[in-house]
Amino acid sequence: MFVYLANPYSGTGAKEHERYEQIVEVCATALKANCPIFSPINHWHPISRTYGVEGSFGMFRIQCEALLPHASCLVVITLPGWKHSVGVSHEWCMAEELSIPSFHVTLAEALSLSYWEKLRDRYSTELP
Repeated sequence: MFVYLANPYSGTGAKEHERYEQIVEVCATALKANCPIFSPINHWHPISRTYGVEGSFGMFRIQCEALLPHASCLVVITLPGWKHSVGVSHEWCMAEELSIPSFHVTLAEALSLSYWEKLRDRYSTELP
């Protein structure tokens, strides 16, 4: 199993890239803690930019709905705009419907190795 990472994304090209860079750092921190993680933004942002694929939630939605049901938990990074993000709202509601544990964390918390170690240990029976 794995942690599904959600965060707001849409905005100007520069804002989307800034959020992508922040989430890359979060994922690197989780990986250093040996915590399996999936971020749709990290996966799709480079593809969107390189191949001109639309980066809206409409494009991400099918990926979200295929992967989130298999996650051990959902972690939402509370970057500016997270409360109004269509994608984050959809992911949160979907996790609730599926009884997937969900957490809100600040960027500073998500950049802490100890946060991911605790999360990994909490779900260690489900994580490889």
